[in-house]
Amino acid sequence: MREAAGGSRTRTVTWKDTRDGVAAARSLSGLEYLRAILRGDVPGAPIAAVLGFAPVEVVHVGARTATAQAKLTDASGKLYAHGTTTCMLFRLPAAGGRE
Repeated sequence: MREAAGGSRTRTVTWKDTRDGVAAARSLSGLEYLRAILRGDVPGAPIAAVLGFAPVEVVHVGARTATAQAKLTDASGKLYAHGTTTCMLFRLPAAGGRE
């Protein structure tokens, strides 16, 4: 981010075309799609880089819950933060309200 005239700030954002990711999302489960993003097989959402999202490792997936963890480290590997979360999984109805 740089300061422009008058005290305002600007930021230039560069991202990869997301069409490949959208196409992949149609044929993968949500978890498979997120893992493909983490591997770098498909580009992630541009907003993730802007907001500083950190990669998350899925530790466990059950029938109704999933557990994930993330670590924030510097370039030398020094750990600054570690977090975990447990998420409840819901099956979404198909288009038209039918499953």
